[in-house]
Amino acid sequence: MSISDLQYAIKLSKDSEDGIKKDSLKCKELLEQIPGIVEDLVRQKEKAEQYLNSNSMAKPKFFFYKNSDNSKLIDFTYRREEYEFIGDSPRNYKYETKTFIKLVDSFIRYLKKEEERWSELEIMFNEEVDFYSIKSRELQLQLDELIFGEDIYKLKAYLKQKEYLEFDKRMFNKYLFKLEEDNAKEEIMRVKTYLNDNAKKISNEEIEKFCDAIALILNYREYTLREGIYKERKHISEKEFKDNLLFYINTIKKTKDYYKEVPTGVGKTDFIYKEVPIEAKVDSNKTISEIINDYSGQIITYITTFSRRLGILCALDLSSKQNWDFIFNEYIKIVPFPNSDQTEKTVFLCVITIPGNLKSPSSYSKKKKRLK
Repeated sequence: MSISDLQYAIKLSKDSEDGIKKDSLKCKELLEQIPGIVEDLVRQKEKAEQYLNSNSMAKPKFFFYKNSDNSKLIDFTYRREEYEFIGDSPRNYKYETKTFIKLVDSFIRYLKKEEERWSELEIMFNEEVDFYSIKSRELQLQLDELIFGEDIYKLKAYLKQKEYLEFDKRMFNKYLFKLEEDNAKEEIMRVKTYLNDNAKKISNEEIEKFCDAIALILNYREYTLREGIYKERKHISEKEFKDNLLFYINTIKKTKDYYKEVPTGVGKTDFIYKEVPIEAKVDSNKTISEIINDYSGQIITYITTFSRRLGILCALDLSSKQNWDFIFNEYIKIVPFPNSDQTEKTVFLCVITIPGNLKSPSSYSKKKKRLK
């Protein structure tokens, strides 16, 4: 394509991204409205039931919600309006109040279904926003190559941008794993068994959420190995690692399931996923025991600050992988704190290491090439 063609394509892509982003934000606004509307309707229903049980002959005043007649998503709203009684006779008020209660029940059921629909739409729009964002950057790189020629390949900024783009494209292509299918993994079952046997006063719901969070990190570990995300490269910053992990979480899970950089009063924990604090670190030349010794204090402090007893430390291991047997190293471990007899205050930390600085599998071959 010519320079003008690429510039026009970039503009179209960005316009599409901006338009879909507005629709996504509108979905989010609607999702945020629904709980308040349902709460208000429940109050109106209670008022109506009180009126039915009273001896009042006065005309009651209730409020109901109507959909906007405009079918455009971006203009869609719920309007709160006073409920209109058909008849002015006091004897009809009781009968029409019963009708109002039925309408409220029906509309609450409708809103629950709408909540699911808007949630699915928000996910769909966010995926489209990601697509056009990746497309815009891809086109921009092509434009830069066309304008600056061979010199651009010497620029570190360009190479870094190209690297991030390739990562984003791999992530978006959905080489992903459903957590629900992976919850039966042997590692997850061991964690559940251990906690059921040792964790006092921790509910089954908390343990299930904890196992979902562990499955998320294990899936990311598996993904990075399959796709060769962290190949032989010693200089990977902690920020880059966190950004990659965040992108992965954002790609496969609903945004309401996790929060990024949550203040604790003593610092910020990197992620909260399903109420489980997760801290991400980058280190080299460390065993899992050394990683636990160096970093557990920070994440334990965050866990207890949130009044929780379960948390995750995820570490990218950049140590040199001279031999292929690194794959047999321990990579997941549950550690109680304090390590003495467990009590109702014991905190349990799951430490998961992700192998980085990986060589090509062929480099581990001992067979030498013979000279002819």
